[in-house]
Amino acid sequence: MKKIFILCVSLFITGLTYSQTVFMENESWNAVKSKAVKENRMIFMDCYTSWCGPCKGLAQNVFPQPKVGEFLNSNFVCCKYDMEKGEGIMLYKKYKDNIPGFPTMLVINPVDESIVHKVVGYTEPDALITALQDGLDGKTLAVFQKGTRRVNVLWN
Repeated sequence: MKKIFILCVSLFITGLTYSQTVFMENESWNAVKSKAVKENRMIFMDCYTSWCGPCKGLAQNVFPQPKVGEFLNSNFVCCKYDMEKGEGIMLYKKYKDNIPGFPTMLVINPVDESIVHKVVGYTEPDALITALQDGLDGKTLAVFQKGTRRVNVLWN
């Protein structure tokens, strides 16, 4: 009986850990890009600051949600950088035109480091997933501005 209880607790803890968003923290930008290229996935970057209340809200209330974790972990290589410390300073300088405030979440192509999509501000779990899915589906302003989106029209 004791072994079954220990097994159940272990499986429960493992399930909780997997369902949270897994961020590559304390990793270099080059390591994040390399992993994303190797896994053929886009990069999800949480751009935050230590003083930002909505940033803390995302970290405490949104990223730990199982549905958010499952979506982000299966579609992206996730990273987060404090834009005022370490490599975050370099990344902020690089992407500052795409970071109007905090928090800003960027979807980045790891090959050319271009911005594919962005979500600005505190965003509830379902709205975040929808917005990021739109980015993966090419329904973004960046795609429209480049003129690369193909629209299929059915004629009757």
